[in-house]
Amino acid sequence: MKYTHFHLLFALVLVSLVFVAAPAMADFSVDDRVECRWKNGSTWYPGVIAEKTGNQVFIHYNDGDKEHTTVNKCRRVGDRPYVRPGVLVKGSRVSCYWKNGKTLYPGVIAEKTGNQVFIHYNDGDKEHTTIDMCQPR
Repeated sequence: MKYTHFHLLFALVLVSLVFVAAPAMADFSVDDRVECRWKNGSTWYPGVIAEKTGNQVFIHYNDGDKEHTTVNKCRRVGDRPYVRPGVLVKGSRVSCYWKNGKTLYPGVIAEKTGNQVFIHYNDGDKEHTTIDMCQPR
């Protein structure tokens, strides 16, 4: 079989993609906030990496579900730090990302059930969200 320049270029691109993608997958760590495809579906769901061994991860999803999967089915979510659920309790003063946005607003946890919280913001707004959208103040 005679290889053309196109075949060689195509092979070079594929090899390059493998080497570029591999380090990104290895960058995941325990407590990283991620979105993963539940049961290898097409929809991304938010969660946290609870355990990691090689490219295998155990995800605790924000809705309470849990799943063993691989890092290639996950993507990192911003640079927001993960706050363990036991750290913040009802009455804690927090700053939270309103409607999953990029700006933190001060408030207080009015209710808390597991990972779910109801925030009373200092400006009078209220919101149901998850603990990983909040930081202690």
